[in-house]
Amino acid sequence: MNPDKLCKLLALASSGNDAEALSALRMAKKMLKAEGLDFKDVASSISPSRPQATPTYGDYYSNEPPKPKGYSKGGFTWESREAYESYMANQAKMREAERQRYAPARAAVLEKYGSAEAAIARNDREQVLHEAVLPWLESPNEPTEEFVHLAGRWHQRMGGWAPHDFKSQPLAECRAAIKAALPMPTTIREAREEARSWEARDNEICHALECWGDEQLDLPAAYRRELVRRLWETELPIVTMDDLLVRLEYAADADDMKSASDAVPSILDAFRALVLQGNGAVQNGHYRPANSQGGSNAGSPVHSGHPLTATERRARILAMLSNLDTCGWSDRAIARAVGVSPTTVGVIRKEKEGFGKNSIDRSAL
Repeated sequence: MNPDKLCKLLALASSGNDAEALSALRMAKKMLKAEGLDFKDVASSISPSRPQATPTYGDYYSNEPPKPKGYSKGGFTWESREAYESYMANQAKMREAERQRYAPARAAVLEKYGSAEAAIARNDREQVLHEAVLPWLESPNEPTEEFVHLAGRWHQRMGGWAPHDFKSQPLAECRAAIKAALPMPTTIREAREEARSWEARDNEICHALECWGDEQLDLPAAYRRELVRRLWETELPIVTMDDLLVRLEYAADADDMKSASDAVPSILDAFRALVLQGNGAVQNGHYRPANSQGGSNAGSPVHSGHPLTATERRARILAMLSNLDTCGWSDRAIARAVGVSPTTVGVIRKEKEGFGKNSIDRSAL
């Protein structure tokens, strides 16, 4: 675990910006969990009742190094050489315990890829994202001679954005390139699955490197994960009962109250429209809203109010026309969900069925 990074994250957790503080707490919690620790362990280690003359966990992981005592090593001044050696011995024990704890997971990763080097190398999706944002990648890593083969695998900045910089984002062109490089999810379940796949990929790289607790995705993949995570948690509109279920599961499992409360408004709106007003039923595992063919608002979908581009609206309409839960809804109900006119939905429905503007409706012949 990187103590300096943990200190920075804990400092950011006191930010007045709620989003910044929440993201910092999430990352700090992940780092501690990888070491088998939690915030109680950190708090107990810096208890004011400890003898001030003896370096402790709190000294080593605080923003200020211990006051000079007599032995300098690794950028810190220790009470004695014995204190330093004792600390390093404890770190070695923790490191070995960590290796043993993650040995089965690491073995599974090596079996999947064949070697640690193959596991660390960019996979197909990572490579696509990497190539899409090459003009904006800055400061590639410069590893030691032992790891020279990893040169350029990671970067420090991308389009003016750096990891843990919660107050800024990459340039608009860079963000657009990340969104366009791979199809963006159109349903909440798709967004959840992609977010989880990036988390799993991050864990694979951690196991291959034997470096647990720190994020190992390079910047394009890390930012893409944040984009789809936000779609999953709050940004995608709840349209179907499956959307509602996935968003409810997220709120129930959220790490903190703020994340859960942010998801509640869209859940309540969807519950009122799909359940209380819908009068529908589940048939063969799929939700069938009542009067879906008659243009009634009962059972109509819910839009969360987030603006969509024309391309995103069209993709959303096509997704609803392909979804067993919503393909039978009227043009008016789908239009209300996406924020377009019923005429637009009707045109897209005809195009999907093979009766576009340039085609011939042979039923009229």
